[in-house]
Amino acid sequence: MVLDPKMDTSRGTSSLAQSVLRQTRLLLHEHRLVDCWRAQHPTERDYTYYSALHRRYTRLDYIFLPFQHAHLIRNSTIGTTTWTDHSPVIVTLATALYRSKSLHWRLNETLLADVEVLKGLTDTLEHYFEDNVRPDTPSPLVWEAHKAVARGYLIAQGARLKRARTRQFEELHARITTLEQTHKAHLLDATYTELMKHKAELHTLLNISALQKIRRTKQRYFEHGNKCGRLLAHSLRRQRNASYISKIRAGAQAPSSLPQDIMTLFHKHFQETYNLPKQTGTQNADTIDAYLRQHLRITLSSDARQSLDKPITGEELEEAIKLTPSGKSP
Repeated sequence: MVLDPKMDTSRGTSSLAQSVLRQTRLLLHEHRLVDCWRAQHPTERDYTYYSALHRRYTRLDYIFLPFQHAHLIRNSTIGTTTWTDHSPVIVTLATALYRSKSLHWRLNETLLADVEVLKGLTDTLEHYFEDNVRPDTPSPLVWEAHKAVARGYLIAQGARLKRARTRQFEELHARITTLEQTHKAHLLDATYTELMKHKAELHTLLNISALQKIRRTKQRYFEHGNKCGRLLAHSLRRQRNASYISKIRAGAQAPSSLPQDIMTLFHKHFQETYNLPKQTGTQNADTIDAYLRQHLRITLSSDARQSLDKPITGEELEEAIKLTPSGKSP
């Protein structure tokens, strides 16, 4: 929805009725909500969405803030359209509650997939052991110190690749921003074609960062999924809310909403459903056996059964680990 068609569309018109727009603005006024970007740019024109079909720019994305907190706004901008077809609205707020957190280094697994980085790491460790393995140097000390050497090399390579990607991102972002502003002003097809080309290059670059974040999210769920903590508490809270039963009806009776009545009805239902006679476990054994003999056409040989019953050997486990992709567990 466009709140002000004259300022928030490239054509100055809207398909919505004026009564709908007026009612929406009145609703925002009643709730004392402030459009952050428009509050800081009352006379400027900028847009967050482009319709290639209608060749029209509109500002459809907003960030609203209660009026009593509007003094916290320090800066508000409309970014460049990169990942999706909408431009991001960026608002910077000043607050005394923010505290920066100390970061812990984690290995970027994508470095191990880089052949040049892996070769450099191998050469670095070979030189390290050649220079430091001495008869008078304790082996545990040499082993522990080599971890710091490997970590330092990987940090340096990660920083180098990050600088290269950041420089490439900034160049593409600046080019896209310039082309986007030009297209907003003139709506030329050639400009739009070049703009889409640079956006495709930027998507390819951003996919690297997205894959890394997905991998870290999977790692976080793997490490903390079955441990008592914030992640488990959040999952249990959602599960409890999803399984909430406000009331229940049994047959033609009146609905029951008290917890003890609901529990009694469930207990009675499952008791009647699963409280079967004791003889039912064996009376159909012949029928089940005949059914299985008729439909199970493929069976394991005696050698295959013996092979499956054998314990897993260390060689088999080592081979499974080698064949496992990076980031997975065997």
